[in-house]
Amino acid sequence: MRSVKMNGAHGMLVSSWKHRATKLLLAMLAGGSLLAGLAVGPPASAAAAPPRSAPGVTMSAAARSASTVYLAYTATNQAVYVRNAAQPGQAAIALGGRLIGGPAAVVVPAGVLSPGAVLAVLGRGTDNALWWRHQTASGWSGWQSLGGTLTSAPGAAADMTDQFGALNVFARGTDGVIWYRVFGAGAWRPWTPLGGAVMAGTGPGAGNGLFAIANPDRHVSVFGRIGMNNGYTDFGGLTTATPGITRTVPGVEVFARGLDNALWCRPSMLPVAPTGPWTSLGGRLTSGVTATTVPGGKTYAFVLGTDNNIWMRMGTWPSLGGWMRL
Repeated sequence: MRSVKMNGAHGMLVSSWKHRATKLLLAMLAGGSLLAGLAVGPPASAAAAPPRSAPGVTMSAAARSASTVYLAYTATNQAVYVRNAAQPGQAAIALGGRLIGGPAAVVVPAGVLSPGAVLAVLGRGTDNALWWRHQTASGWSGWQSLGGTLTSAPGAAADMTDQFGALNVFARGTDGVIWYRVFGAGAWRPWTPLGGAVMAGTGPGAGNGLFAIANPDRHVSVFGRIGMNNGYTDFGGLTTATPGITRTVPGVEVFARGLDNALWCRPSMLPVAPTGPWTSLGGRLTSGVTATTVPGGKTYAFVLGTDNNIWMRMGTWPSLGGWMRL
């Protein structure tokens, strides 16, 4: 495929984005009467061949160990499935539910939800509220509503600092800016505006305590860890899909679907600042990107291809292998 260079706009901090004084557009909704919004699907043991991924839906990945790389996605029936990308032969786990767009997956540290580290999956329900489900000592919790009125699929991150806690979820609100909720001391705190303008039809791609968004001008911006860089850094480029981000051994890698529908990547160091140009990794994407890195090990980047199958590139950064269908 002929490479098409992304627009490498000068990096600049746009932390001057102001939090707009607006009423709480992501107000909590009463959960009890909304349980019908996400009908729990088949039990996790019913892991027969799942439907294919829904067209254009961005997936979400989270690494627990070298042998466990969770990939969560929404299928064509709007239900949620989780697969272990490190063990492609394992059957998918059916989590049921009905989501608009893709889910967010995050490995929650030990002691937050359970004595051990567990996986949490969050998504935008058909009522536009945030819903979640997580692993427990005996299996999985049921779907529960966290309220709000989302206009994007959510992104989730763990182990952020300052006002962020061990479990955080971010989403685009009806005002077009990022709102977030933090889980701490055994409960969810209220929705809080973070600011930043997010392109309609996209959402935050979060991972490893960082997240990336597509601005209304189609540039990719990255929000750094609080305490290191509590503003947005403009990474330039042009995208119309949700970007992906992951921590690697040398720094931070930002992935995006270019206007040529190829996968592009730009490296960065902490505090978040680009250290090189956008580079094409090829392919023909029909979705945004999700990425994750096993601690001290491989980096995975996941997308949907034109055949509506999940494709990935993986390897020890900065070398990623060729495209593989999962």
